[in-house]
Amino acid sequence: MSSSNRRKVIDASGRFCYTHAMPDGFVPYEEFDHTADLGLLVRGRSWEELFANASRGMLSSMGCCPPEGSGVRKSRVRIEGLDLAHLMVRWLSEVLYLFREGWVITGLEFEQLDENVLTAKVRLAPLPQ
Repeated sequence: MSSSNRRKVIDASGRFCYTHAMPDGFVPYEEFDHTADLGLLVRGRSWEELFANASRGMLSSMGCCPPEGSGVRKSRVRIEGLDLAHLMVRWLSEVLYLFREGWVITGLEFEQLDENVLTAKVRLAPLPQ
């Protein structure tokens, strides 16, 4: 496998690994049984797509699937982490925090996403009462 066709992704155990580039029509996330409760296998062709699919998968597992772009409020999120794995945990914690505050992300535009920093513009919609 050439290095240009390799991507670093998170595997089913939550570790980062390398895999082939994702083909068109791939499944962005899949739920699987896990001793803690539920696991998500998340895929993406880029870091941005991987982080976006992780948040969509988590929200979907909580029964929340709002239409894309239906938000009424815009916000900016900036998160720092020790590495990409820590950044993913902090990102999903932010998505969960917004959910607990009554908001769900319906649009997402990453401004920066590297080893230690994630900055994004998010569109939010209120959760149905």
